[in-house]
Amino acid sequence: EGVNLKNESDWHGFTLAAAGGASYERHFGRVNVRPEAYVEYFSLSEDARSERGGGDGFDLDIDKRDGHLFSGVAAVNIGYGFGKDGWIRPELRLGWRQNFSVDAGSTTARFASGGDAFTLSPASIEGGGPILGFRLNVGNDLGMLAITGDAELLEDYVRYTLLLRASFKF
Repeated sequence: EGVNLKNESDWHGFTLAAAGGASYERHFGRVNVRPEAYVEYFSLSEDARSERGGGDGFDLDIDKRDGHLFSGVAAVNIGYGFGKDGWIRPELRLGWRQNFSVDAGSTTARFASGGDAFTLSPASIEGGGPILGFRLNVGNDLGMLAITGDAELLEDYVRYTLLLRASFKF
């Protein structure tokens, strides 16, 4: 039979997320062009904590940890409207994401039963890279349904997103 250990800890912390930006859309007949720029900030703060219940060699005392990510995006979206009033509009998105400041925060811990501290240092997501994406909007005067996909191709990190969004006017 295998080993089955369980421990518990009171774990407190908080996150902070803030973003701001601007965009402008211009129509040239059925073609639309929308440049955009925005910045994002994400912060994580975790208090120190002690695990109990798993026993020697399993429970940890973990130090306080802080981390943050501050990045910016500049992109342009180019679309074409089909149907009456452009109610079907595919768009292509091209842009750049730049990480200005990154500190993922190292985790320092020690076994509660004693011993030297050890540190787990995460890989960092430095620099910037291109963004390639698409959006398909389907809508009318009452609302819109959109599917959006992006690939962010940073130097040491690739992130894919796929979103489905609905909006309704009342």
